[in-house]
Amino acid sequence: MHNNSAPNLQRIRVTLDFEVDGNSFNPHQINYHSLFDINEEQEKLTVTVENLSVDVDTLWEQSYAAECKQL
Repeated sequence: MHNNSAPNLQRIRVTLDFEVDGNSFNPHQINYHSLFDINEEQEKLTVTVENLSVDVDTLWEQSYAAECKQL
C-alpha cells in the first residue's frame, strides 16, 4: 500500500469505462498526469489500461488448448 508522505494527500481511485471506436481512440496516447494536473514531484498516479473487448473465456480456451498441445 502506498503511504502518503504529506498528511494532506488523499488516495483516490477513479474508474472510467469507455466503449469507443478502437481505430480512433488509443488510451495509451493520453498523458494522464497532464489531464488530471498531477504534480509528479509530490503526487503519484498509477494508470492501468485494460482491453475489456477480449473475451476471457476465449483466452482461457486458447491457453488451455496450447498447453494440451505441449503435453
